[in-house]
Amino acid sequence: MLRIGIAGCGRAARIHRDRLVALAEVTVVGCADSDRSCAESLASRIGQAAGPGRAPAGVFTDHRELLRRLGPDALCIFTPHFWHYRLAMDALQAGSHVFIEKPLSTNVQEAADIVGPARGRSLEVAVGRQYRLCPSLAAARRHLQEATIGPLRMVTAALARPWLAVQEGSENITGDLTPRPTFAYTTAVRFGGRS
Repeated sequence: MLRIGIAGCGRAARIHRDRLVALAEVTVVGCADSDRSCAESLASRIGQAAGPGRAPAGVFTDHRELLRRLGPDALCIFTPHFWHYRLAMDALQAGSHVFIEKPLSTNVQEAADIVGPARGRSLEVAVGRQYRLCPSLAAARRHLQEATIGPLRMVTAALARPWLAVQEGSENITGDLTPRPTFAYTTAVRFGGRS
């Protein structure tokens, strides 16, 4: 059983909650947020979704206390970007793997600082990237790897769906990534010609 702690219990955490709880090999052991009511609300909803027989998730206002008291296998970080570095470093120093909702950090130096202790302690750091499995992007990646097109010159993308706003308040996130009529993805990849 993979024991998960959650740091940052706002919108992003609520979106991931049902997906985490649906995994039989995962249990959420604790929720930490500087706003205790957010941590309590998320922990309560995790308990309801997990069903009877599972221990309730602990509630904390400090992620370090969650790490000290519960020692989760991994810490999922769903905080504002500028907090990612500190929480990731604390989790790695506590011996926990890390999942960070993008971005990894706010600058290159912090990213390098996170990678160092992870490698040194044989811990994993994963960054959530929703679109890496999108069929059009996977095809573009394959074409680049196979050198069937010219060199990459520029990539532009637009998301015509207010993703977080659509999820706001949603308590039934199923993981279904089927495009809906209310939004559209537009990705334009421009390649140079072959010489």
